Amino acid sequence: MERNYVIVCNEHKPLLPETLLFWGFHTEDSEERNFGGYTIQIDKCERYTREELESWRGYLKKEYPFYDEIKPHSFRKHSEVLISIEQLEKMGYREMHVMCQ
Repeated sequence: MERNYVIVCNEHKPLLPETLLFWGFHTEDSEERNFGGYTIQIDKCERYTREELESWRGYLKKEYPFYDEIKPHSFRKHSEVLISIEQLEKMGYREMHVMCQ
C-alpha cells in the first residue's frame, strides 16, 4: 500500500502565510507511524496509507475527516483534514522549498 496521505493541521497557524502545516515527521516503512509534531515541509512530514488513517481515527470521523468526506470549500474550517497529496495538488497547492535565517 502506498503512503500517499498526510494530515493537514488548520488549528495552528504556520510561520509562513499561505503554507500548510502537516503532522508528524517522516518514518521508514518498517517503523511505527509518527503522529506527533508539526512541519511545513511536505517532504519531511509523515505519510500514511488510507487504511492506517482509518484505523487510527476509529470513531473520530468528525474530528479527523478525510477530504472526500467534507465539502471542498470547508477544507480550512476543519481543525485537521486527512488528505492525499494528489488531492492537495488538484486544489492548487504546490511544493515550495524555503530557506531562511
